[in-house]
Amino acid sequence: MNLASVIGTLTRASWVESPQELIVHQGKLVLTKKESRGLLDDAQQAIMKGDQREAANRLYAGLLLDEQQFLASLQKRGVLRISRCSYATEPLSSIVSDLVTPGLGLSQSVTEYLQSVANLYVVARRILQEYQELRAWLDREREVGIKSALAWLDFTFLKATVGIHETSKRHVASRHPFFFDVEELAGGLSSLLALYGNEFGPLTQCPAINEQGLLAGHYLAVLISASHLAAFRDWEFQVDRQGYRLVPTGHPNAYRLVHPSPEFHRSVELGFIQTSQQRRIKTLEWAREGGKSFHDFAPKLMAGMEDAGLIRLIEKPTARFRFDFPLEILQLTAGVQELFIEETINLAGASRDLLTPPQELLDFTLDEHLTFRDLFLVSRLFQFIRSISAAKLIPEFETRPGLVLQSIVPVFQHDTLVALLSTCVSRETAEAAIRMWSTDVTGHVDMQYQPLIPAGGEVLLPANVFANTNIYRNPLVVIERRLYEDGRVDPLVTLLETKFKELGHHPRAGFEYDLGEIDLLVFVGGILFALECKNSLVPSGPHELMTSLDYLRTAGDQLERFRTRMLDPTFLTWLSKETGWRLDGTTHLTTGIVLSNRMFMGLREKGHPVRGAYDLEHFLADGTYSMGEETHRFWLGDALTGEDLRRYFEDDLTYQPLWACLRGFEAEYQFDGLKVFIPHLYLDSLALADHFGFEGAKQGLMDQQAEYTEAVTNFSLGEHYKAMYGGGANPAK
Repeated sequence: MNLASVIGTLTRASWVESPQELIVHQGKLVLTKKESRGLLDDAQQAIMKGDQREAANRLYAGLLLDEQQFLASLQKRGVLRISRCSYATEPLSSIVSDLVTPGLGLSQSVTEYLQSVANLYVVARRILQEYQELRAWLDREREVGIKSALAWLDFTFLKATVGIHETSKRHVASRHPFFFDVEELAGGLSSLLALYGNEFGPLTQCPAINEQGLLAGHYLAVLISASHLAAFRDWEFQVDRQGYRLVPTGHPNAYRLVHPSPEFHRSVELGFIQTSQQRRIKTLEWAREGGKSFHDFAPKLMAGMEDAGLIRLIEKPTARFRFDFPLEILQLTAGVQELFIEETINLAGASRDLLTPPQELLDFTLDEHLTFRDLFLVSRLFQFIRSISAAKLIPEFETRPGLVLQSIVPVFQHDTLVALLSTCVSRETAEAAIRMWSTDVTGHVDMQYQPLIPAGGEVLLPANVFANTNIYRNPLVVIERRLYEDGRVDPLVTLLETKFKELGHHPRAGFEYDLGEIDLLVFVGGILFALECKNSLVPSGPHELMTSLDYLRTAGDQLERFRTRMLDPTFLTWLSKETGWRLDGTTHLTTGIVLSNRMFMGLREKGHPVRGAYDLEHFLADGTYSMGEETHRFWLGDALTGEDLRRYFEDDLTYQPLWACLRGFEAEYQFDGLKVFIPHLYLDSLALADHFGFEGAKQGLMDQQAEYTEAVTNFSLGEHYKAMYGGGANPAK
């Protein structure tokens, strides 16, 4: 019996209304991949036609008869994501409502998934109104609205660049101006651009901004509203691909996004926390290496341009400052041999993240016309433009904020921008760089990856957004490439292999056996360690996090095969002979998954603990945790032993203190009469200092907290820049 013959026996037009006719075949009929795919294809076509009953029939049959394969395909395709239907709740809402009817024989996991989707649709009904209001707003304002929102976003990035971070999800709700951080607001603008492209096509002009609306806070409200749309899409993806559930809280019109497990939640949150902490620590180290900032040169260069009449106030058609950058200054950027502080931080950070020496990274070829060295030179040019513009505009902000916002986003004719970039790279390379960084509003839109916005024959350059763009990491995502993609070199394996050799051990890299390969085998203190190493970019959100999660699952499968093989005495004999290590049935095997990024550390995939590359390298070399000048050593003695390393993996030796000091809070997203709570964790550094008995670190943290509170309370952006540039209305002169 096949699927077609079973369907031929069904007597009711709605299979959901007569579930027993299908339930009797559950577990007896095994669908082929073609049959399962056909059911999903038919369901999608029925949804597009608005045929609720036919779509429900096909989805029900697939979920009942082939749960694992069909559900995975359904979720991967995102068939039930209502954001893809412009938040129109029908027919999807009715279809899912039919499928959550009791008595259909669906498993608990399928029912919980469908119920989460149904709950998302309740939220979507509120978002639909917001979506429609944004569409109507764009229809009225068109490019004026886009450019005005972009100007406010770019100014917000400028504030973050000078150290003003106003995000406070722990204390305010999502309609508050300080709820979303700058990257999330960029996601909001990306949503606006995508909505514009979907409804109206590409931008065709670049008008003046709505100065009055900007100063009244109108465009910040628009960015916040659009950021809600971006957040909702993330929740849909997390429910579909990562096992999250949206459930009622017990209070009217309130829902909570529940993580797949406490361990998963902890590993993701701590991953982002530690990534941020380590980047701040390393940034301070790299900044101390010396060098000049772009802002060290900006006031003098700006003053010289003003004296030469190259910066002037244009009154018509709209009052704004015009910057005419002379060829000499532009050529100067390419000729400077030493790195500026900002460049040192970016290049060193990318080199560390991508496990690639700086010069090798700069020489990496992205396409026939473009290397990272080219992007570096173009980025330097944009950084100069940004810093000189800031030196002029920011001191003006307190007295003439509208004029500053009108001038903050430079606009270039496309050919002019090509000529500008051609002062530091070839014309072909300039064209390639512009293509790399230009947003197509009719395709996938992400301002953090492609910050240049074409508008007719012109290009908007939000220079402060661009300054926050990772010019080494993001292009790899855009062109869907990675370093060392031929597989002949694995820098992560090499990093750990080198460290073990330095300690006097003899690791085996790329060890092949009859069922596959193990990235690194090493025998330490009578314990065999089998490590799978996975290179993955540091994720910026749920979608990129999925790549790391997929790598974990692959690594878990590989280690499971090896663990099973180790149970065979014949294999143990062969392995002992092949490696020269004394292995037998009493040999303890410790496994681990090592990621190049810091995500998922502390999670276990099929029982195999996950660790980060640099975290493991540090434990091998030093075995300590430090705060300031105070240090705690995790090793049992003065030198690393096999037991130390086993405890590191199997007993979560270094992570137990961190987990004990994680504290929870919920971010509150507000919609029209409805709330969604998103659980988060933060690391209580004072509690961690207490745990280790670090009294000096504890006092230092309390002092820093007091200083930060006072600085934020008393902060004035204009005064900050007046001090930075020497004081006065035009301090650079």
